[in-house]
Amino acid sequence: MKSILSKIKVKFIEPSEKDVGEFCALYRKLIPQNDQVDLSSILQRLAQPNRAPRSIDELANRTQWSGQKSYYLMLGASLNDKLLGFANVVFVPSMQVAFIADLAALPTPGKSGAVSRAIFDYIESLGSVIPWRWLVFELPHDGVRITRALARQRLFRRYLRGMKREPYRLSVPYRVPSLKPEFQTADLMITAVSLGSHAPSSLAKASVLNLVRSIYFDIYADALTPAVNSYLYCAALEAQLKILEKKLPEQVPLLGEFRVHSNSAQGFFSAQMTYA
Repeated sequence: MKSILSKIKVKFIEPSEKDVGEFCALYRKLIPQNDQVDLSSILQRLAQPNRAPRSIDELANRTQWSGQKSYYLMLGASLNDKLLGFANVVFVPSMQVAFIADLAALPTPGKSGAVSRAIFDYIESLGSVIPWRWLVFELPHDGVRITRALARQRLFRRYLRGMKREPYRLSVPYRVPSLKPEFQTADLMITAVSLGSHAPSSLAKASVLNLVRSIYFDIYADALTPAVNSYLYCAALEAQLKILEKKLPEQVPLLGEFRVHSNSAQGFFSAQMTYA
């Protein structure tokens, strides 16, 4: 895989006709239709240089990150000038959190996972110029085919372990915001960005509530409110937070396992993680 990895180029997607056209086509091809968001909202953020940095040099020269609630890092991975994968990483300065909103790639013949690995490596390299401490991602399970959910789990586990990072599942009844009336259930995963850093065995209730509030309002509400009634949408988010607050213990455990719920099976499938 090493030789092909050196040929895959990862860079920031630019608001050019070529980059935007390739990204939109690949997004529609790789993201299941029921998981897709309105591409105009993504492209609108991409066109705002104060919200979507265009290069690693720009990041290196940035002296403060307090100007916006969140910043969108749109990354594209290409081989022989053809876009094969992308990632949408949202940085929330107030929480020092990097949230992986999307990560998808086409298979590379004979080199399984090479494009995703290149994207993960690039995300890791950004830690030298962006003051983030935590990498956070969701693993939805309601309404998701169990084979796809398990494949997503394997993807994150493989590359995080390859980066010598340990992902943990926050033991919370987490709900993913949606344009639909119901909220989708998911596992909320977290891992320390700095090499050698380890997550504690638990997080304080207030820290978890702040994290979920940041995901809800700094990421989802910020991205979706142009397409929905802002007042009603934010009221629904607040209602979910109040439900979560009542259910959380004072110390929320971090568990070293992935879990997949299946609507078609009794109970749930649990894939216990082990670390070599």
